[in-house]
Amino acid sequence: HVSTQDAHAEGLDVVGGELLGAGAANGPKGLGLVLILHSYKSSWARWSCAHSVVCSISSAHTMAQPSENTAGTVTAPATAARSLSDHPIESVLELVSRFDTRGPRYTSYPTVPVWGAELPLAAFDEALAEVRRGGRPVAVYVHLPFCKQRCLYCGCNSFITQSEYRIDRYVRALETEIGQLGERLGGAVQHEHLHLGGGTPTYLPPAQLAGMLDALIATIPGVEGAERSVEVDPRTCRDEHLALLAERGFNRLSAGVQDVEPEVQAAVGRLQPFEMVRDFVARARAHGFESVN
Repeated sequence: HVSTQDAHAEGLDVVGGELLGAGAANGPKGLGLVLILHSYKSSWARWSCAHSVVCSISSAHTMAQPSENTAGTVTAPATAARSLSDHPIESVLELVSRFDTRGPRYTSYPTVPVWGAELPLAAFDEALAEVRRGGRPVAVYVHLPFCKQRCLYCGCNSFITQSEYRIDRYVRALETEIGQLGERLGGAVQHEHLHLGGGTPTYLPPAQLAGMLDALIATIPGVEGAERSVEVDPRTCRDEHLALLAERGFNRLSAGVQDVEPEVQAAVGRLQPFEMVRDFVARARAHGFESVN
């Protein structure tokens, strides 16, 4: 149980959270509390998400409160909380109906609804100038939105294409933007984190991926020991991709695996047998990747 006061004592701001239970008037009892805690720096160019905490608490009606003895030790409550299955099905269905609405994806911060349609160029230049003056390493994220096919559960900004021309146009535009950043940063900024997301970054042909990375690393070089990570699809990531990533200092791979049951894979539109994932992890290890999740 993390209270708002506890969060503020740790120097964190509570930017999201809703009480679902604990006798609250706005919902069924005993179903939990979710808090999203973030640390937000003054410049939007250097924001970072510090903590995400999911706390589950039970209703005062279903669980006794912990007590503290004279020695200052917290003891467990005498009675346990009821499980979700103990609640009337009508209560559960009412909760589902009430919260079956669209909302911003919590994986992006600030969330999309607060974004503006236009970013004035002067504000963009000033933000980059502030980064340059700060002299601190930065985190760089590159979005490569292309995929071979749509996974039915995906909510990411992705684009399904078989057109090499379309991919090439995007990569050339991205390299142009990297060049523009280089002019503004003047080689004075290094990165300590570099992440490629998508989409499927390794859906790009190896030569295109290598060229883009070389331009980026030359423009914003990494500090010693920089973390470089990439999201990969075991179905499309070839040994050529693994080799070029390892040669450019990538040290972490995140492979998409939603489930290993064939029926579930068919339902979500992502067929990749367990053996394929196992063999991919072995190939990644052979190329020197120690952090594979």
